[in-house]
Amino acid sequence: MPDDPRHDDPNAKSAPAATPEIAYDPFEAPPDTRWWQSKAMRRFRKNPLAIAGVVLLIFYIGIAVFAPAITAPTIAERERGHTCARDLDLPRDAEEAVAALRNPFGGHFWKAIVAPPQSCLRIPRVSFSPIPQPPQEAHPMGIASGGYDIFYGVIWGARMAFYVGILVSAISFGIGIVIGGAAGFLGGWVDDVLMRFTDV
Repeated sequence: MPDDPRHDDPNAKSAPAATPEIAYDPFEAPPDTRWWQSKAMRRFRKNPLAIAGVVLLIFYIGIAVFAPAITAPTIAERERGHTCARDLDLPRDAEEAVAALRNPFGGHFWKAIVAPPQSCLRIPRVSFSPIPQPPQEAHPMGIASGGYDIFYGVIWGARMAFYVGILVSAISFGIGIVIGGAAGFLGGWVDDVLMRFTDV
C-alpha cells in the first residue's frame, strides 16, 4: 500500500473530525431555557422563607382585590349611615345583595372590585356604644369603641395600603426615569448635580 503523502508534507491538513449528531426535538424547549428549571428558581424552591413570603404576598393581594366580596355581608346590612350598598345599587334584600357582590359574572361584582365608591372606604358604624364588643358572627373581629366594625376596617385597609404603595412606587419610578435619563444624556456637571440631589 502506498504511503499517504500527507505524512511527509507538514503543511497538509488532516480531515475534520466528524461531529456527532444530537437528537433535538423542535417542540421541546432546551432545559436551560425553562424558567422553572433555571438556577434562580431552583434556589427559590430550596428557600422555605422565600416561598412563605410569596404565599403571604399572594394572600394579602387576594384580600385587597376581593375586599368587597369578603365584606359583602357587612355592606349588605346597610348599617347606620353606611351608603356603600346604595351607591353600588345593590338589591335591598341582604341575601340578594351578598349574592350580587360575590357573583363574578355580574356587574355589581366588577364595579365593587374595580371602581368602588368612596362610601365603601368608610368603616360602617354598627352602634354608638363606647364599649368595645367581642367577636361575633356578623363581626368576626369584634366592634371597636364607637361601634366601628374592625374586620371591615382591616380588609379595606389592606386594599388602601396596596393602592397607596403602588401609587407611590409608580410616582417614584417615573421621577427616577426622568432624572436618570437626563443625567445620563447630558452628563458632566448636570449629572453631578442630579446625583447629589438624589443622594439627599
